[in-house]
Amino acid sequence: MPLLWEEVHLWESPRVRPYTLTKYPGTAGHVSPYIRTMYVSVGHEDSLDKTNLYEIRKFASRCFRILTIATCVKSLHLHVYMYNINNHPLELRWSLKAINTVIFQILKHAESMALDELVWHPGSETARSSNAMRIIERKVTTMRLYDLECGEWVDHLHNHKRLRSIVVHNSRTDESSEFDRKFWTAIAQLANCTKVINSDIPIPFDWSIQFRNITNLDLLFNFIESNRWISTVIAVCKYMPMLETLRLSSSSEFSFQQEIDMTKILDVACKNLKAIHFSGYSPSGLLITIGNQCPNLTDCHFNLHNMNDDDLYALSRCRRIRNLSLRFPIPIKNGLGCLTNLPQLARLDFHYSLGRHMNTQLLLDFARSCPCLDIIHVADYNNSRNSSDPKGPFETEDISELFAGGAELRGYFEPCPSEWIMEGLDKYLIRIDNLRRDKLSS
Repeated sequence: MPLLWEEVHLWESPRVRPYTLTKYPGTAGHVSPYIRTMYVSVGHEDSLDKTNLYEIRKFASRCFRILTIATCVKSLHLHVYMYNINNHPLELRWSLKAINTVIFQILKHAESMALDELVWHPGSETARSSNAMRIIERKVTTMRLYDLECGEWVDHLHNHKRLRSIVVHNSRTDESSEFDRKFWTAIAQLANCTKVINSDIPIPFDWSIQFRNITNLDLLFNFIESNRWISTVIAVCKYMPMLETLRLSSSSEFSFQQEIDMTKILDVACKNLKAIHFSGYSPSGLLITIGNQCPNLTDCHFNLHNMNDDDLYALSRCRRIRNLSLRFPIPIKNGLGCLTNLPQLARLDFHYSLGRHMNTQLLLDFARSCPCLDIIHVADYNNSRNSSDPKGPFETEDISELFAGGAELRGYFEPCPSEWIMEGLDKYLIRIDNLRRDKLSS
């Protein structure tokens, strides 16, 4: 029984898990000592009428009753949507006000609970309500802000002293540098906030404040002006000395590359980087600088358009790298050979276009110099084909045409059937472990 009831999901009625909690409310009294993690989601119907509102209010009330008796909960995930009653017809306002009252009760009770983790996912009207935000702000450890239509939440962000991570997507409603400054100033002041995932809010141009708290940063800036993206990356490299995991995503437009190529980054403060995930374009020299100054790198994942041999040579100096992926057809000549200098390499992913560089000698060097590497994964990454599309290169080209060592080592290339396309191939596995066994055993 403890395994069954340890985690419960109280989402809109059809998705409640376990179902008996809301169908038979008395069940909660018997199982409450076992509940450690609870997900509660209330409100937010696309079409509202009296019947829907009655069901929402009844469901919200049951969630509140269950929450009050589940005294052993340590991790609470709140997805609550309040309503601006002035935006709805008069005949619905009493019901909407009643739902808001129950939601306030849920928030007040959550504020009094002895929680280790409180994940807060407010709807747009909830985020607009300063009263609702103030009730919960002292307990929140993770905040997830998606598609908010208001920007008032940024004014309360600095009060979330327990905040450990924050996710912001499509919630930069105030297109001003003042909004950006409020956000990043609050983040810099929240000592417990170590993880930031953000697709909206660039760091201001004239930034000079240190972030001594952030260890994990994810910037998915695919729709941002190049100058704002560049200033943000420069600030990250200069003012985040504790960073260990960095994900950068930029636009893939060629015009974006032209401006980025004019930016050179020759020094980074984040010398303890362990994992990097870059896509789009990278500022000139950044990977060389990271390779020279970040010896603790273990994971490198690239979907970059402007990567070259010099970048690979520099990264090969990071001898602790265990996982490396190159998922774009990058213009290299001899750079793959330097990867055999990584003695701890255990996972290697290549775009299939790099197969022309994979000759017999290179694969034998991997088998000899990388004892932890058993398989090289080669795929047509970034290609989302379906059954109606023309056949891909794996179905139309011979193994000897795809890989320089394909003819001589044909038996060590293992085709992988596609899970989505009948009689299609997703990737090839190059069996370095078998190659090591057969060719190097003597």
